[in-house]
Amino acid sequence: MSPDLKKGVSQNPTEEMLLSYIPRNNRGEFQIGGTVFNRFYVPIEEPWRNLIGKKDIGPRIENPNIEYLYLKKPEIVGHMTEVKVVANGDRTPDDLQAVFDYCLPLGKVYKLLALEAIEQVGDSAIVYAPDNGGLYIKWILEQVLKDRKTNWQLFQYRMSRIPVDCGPYGVRLGVGTIFYDYLAMIRSFDNQVLFDDCVATDISLKETSRIIQDVRGEEIKRCNVKIFTSISNETTLNQLEQDIRRQRVNSVYATVGVPNFFLNEHGYLVDADGKPDVSDMGLWTKRFMEVSEPLKKALF
Repeated sequence: MSPDLKKGVSQNPTEEMLLSYIPRNNRGEFQIGGTVFNRFYVPIEEPWRNLIGKKDIGPRIENPNIEYLYLKKPEIVGHMTEVKVVANGDRTPDDLQAVFDYCLPLGKVYKLLALEAIEQVGDSAIVYAPDNGGLYIKWILEQVLKDRKTNWQLFQYRMSRIPVDCGPYGVRLGVGTIFYDYLAMIRSFDNQVLFDDCVATDISLKETSRIIQDVRGEEIKRCNVKIFTSISNETTLNQLEQDIRRQRVNSVYATVGVPNFFLNEHGYLVDADGKPDVSDMGLWTKRFMEVSEPLKKALF
């Protein structure tokens, strides 16, 4: 929150107050630039900002509802190290070899997570993997699922993290959502799988859980929420798990490739020296999906 709030401005804004600063078009829809969103979310609290500048890992968080898959699949550490090497180099997504060097090891991690998801969840689930970062995830899931007799539905939607100026409450990180599927799909599944490329702030996953809550209402008590991601900030994920549990779901459990402990001021995953762990993962994987049809065969 801005330290110099004007006299008469509430110290404790509501979501409605924050949303009042988001531009709308003449139809009342949220619109930023040329993009119209079905929903927009600006969190009242931004706990991830407390992690900016953190230099020490500190005591690890013990949470029985969070597991790190690298402990069972140690090759994940090597794959994510390959991703980090590209993220810290001077190559860009315009370099197709760099795209391949980044996305092939990441795809191997996604594949291991997808197989773990099927083992944990079973034959029926709805999966949330928002574009753009979710494009590659959904392709991996489709390859893994295609020879299995399962009822896994991939909910199609897009999320965009956008810094927004909330007037006296300062610039905050918001998220806009565009739906490509009918929300009624959400009512058909009690197994709710949230599959994100990486978790730095919890804003996208939290908004997805809010969408589920809005659609399911009291029926959310029947929902088993599973979270899968390649890398996550440990503090962020622990807070997210607690927040979803408070929604009174039946269960919540998260499976992460490897942990992260630090964020920068833009809400990106970094190491203790401030170097990117993965950079803009959605940008790299979107480029891969656009240009790399022959290269994807290397994964399967």
